[in-house]
This record gives sequence, C-alpha cells and structure tokens, in this order.
Amino acid sequence: NIATFYGYGGSAGFGKLYLHEWSGKGFDLLLSKEDMENTAEFKDLDNDGNEEIVYNFRRTKWGEKQQEIYYWNGNKMELHENRVF
Repeated sequence: NIATFYGYGGSAGFGKLYLHEWSGKGFDLLLSKEDMENTAEFKDLDNDGNEEIVYNFRRTKWGEKQQEIYYWNGNKMELHENRVF
C-alpha cells in the first residue's frame, strides 16, 4: 500500500511531494521532493504494469524546466532519468 501527499502553496510557488509505503506497522518514507513550480503524476511509461513517477519542476523561480522520472526497483524509488528543457 502506498500513500502520497502533494501540497502546493504560497506565493513562492514551492510544492511538496511525499511518497510513503505501509510497512505493516507504519508508513515508511520512499521519496520526498520540494521544488519550485512542481507537478507530479503517476504514469506507466514502459507498459510493464507499474506506474513511474513523472516529476516536473524548476530549481529556481526563473530556472530551466526539468523533469525527473522515478521507478520502483523492487526495494526503493530510484531516479531513472533527468531532463532539462
């Protein structure tokens, strides 16, 4: 079981993404991200039946748009690809 929290607010445009997994006793943190103008979505990009996390963001307010793609490697969320637009 997985729980996510995504919050976006404030005039600075920071968003927070937290991804947790239920361990049977509590939630373990798998991934935490906080960046400017960010969005996150779950998509099965490689048609393997598992959804990857597509995370779009800027490091600074007027910085380049970036995208990170995370996938589950069986033990943890792992960065698979990082693009700069």
